Amino acid sequence: MSDRPDFPKDVLIVDDSINNLNLLESILKSVPYRVRMALNAEIAIRSIKAKLPDIILLDIHLPGLDGFSLCRQLKSSEPTKGIPIIFITASDNPEELQEAFACGAADFIRKPFNKDEIAARISTHLSLSMVTNELKAKNIALVEEMQKKTKTHLLLSSDQEALKSFIAESQNALDDCCGSSFAYHRFCDLMRELTGASYAVFNLFEESGDFFNTIAISGIAGLG
Repeated sequence: MSDRPDFPKDVLIVDDSINNLNLLESILKSVPYRVRMALNAEIAIRSIKAKLPDIILLDIHLPGLDGFSLCRQLKSSEPTKGIPIIFITASDNPEELQEAFACGAADFIRKPFNKDEIAARISTHLSLSMVTNELKAKNIALVEEMQKKTKTHLLLSSDQEALKSFIAESQNALDDCCGSSFAYHRFCDLMRELTGASYAVFNLFEESGDFFNTIAISGIAGLG
């Protein structure tokens, strides 16, 4: 599968008719597309596992595992469910066409083949697939960005709660300063943690001898 728009897209054709395979190959290589071919579902599955195609042209009536069963299998698998599948059919049976869409087909092409119709349908569904993949990538990026912002918000909220608790502790220590030397030193510890100031700064205020009366509160406020 090619993610680059300037690269030829990879088309897998699954049909049990050699003539149909050769005809479709000649039509698609003139567009140009890279073309792979498989005569039955088992060969197609091995080819898909080896390298995901950009689009699959799938005959309904295959030997062994038929086109409907293969389509359901691919649409139920995460790596392949996004690959557009266009059924190839000679049938005009409306029930058969309904089943084709019900199992996940994007479109169908009737036999005998019309070159212009085939080219138009493949081009349309490749373009739709590319737009869908781009939207998915943008949605994934948006979700990741939202998750980052949510994580940052939670961390900030946690920091804010810690700061509120710290302020409350500081206020309690400040209220007790005038009555307890131990409480004052606890306040110094809290303020040092908040401001990065050293104990020597607070020791200068202690030496004033009047710290616990009127100078203490204004002196500490002046540190801010």
